Amino acid sequence: MRTLLPSIVLFGMMMAHAGAAMAQEPPETLPIGPYVVDLRGSMPRLKADPVVAAAINLTRALAGEWGQYNINVNAICPGFFPSKMSAGLLDTIGDAIIARAPLKRIGGDEDLMGTVVFLASEASRHITGQYIAVDGGSSAV
Repeated sequence: MRTLLPSIVLFGMMMAHAGAAMAQEPPETLPIGPYVVDLRGSMPRLKADPVVAAAINLTRALAGEWGQYNINVNAICPGFFPSKMSAGLLDTIGDAIIARAPLKRIGGDEDLMGTVVFLASEASRHITGQYIAVDGGSSAV
């Protein structure tokens, strides 16, 4: 747990600092993107799951606090996407991840773009405190 606490504290401090600045000149929306691979939780992910849970709960708490400033706070929770962080893992278990995902693929850059554009647009003006899984349906099965 000692290794998780700095991540949670740092994330919280970052959002508190951002909140102080935004209270002066608030944006209309604030998407937060915790690095979520499996929203269901599982034994091999015990180290990351508390950080993800903290990010999602912080998203909900900030939505409640910052709503009065007309700031929407939502989280984007991506599944497996090619990146430096996931390269070795995808090389090892990428085929199994693809086979398990309902859409039978991993995400690409364009898969996140629509969600970001949506959350930054007027179309999401009444959505706050939510997390949106962009994982090809992996969290649904």
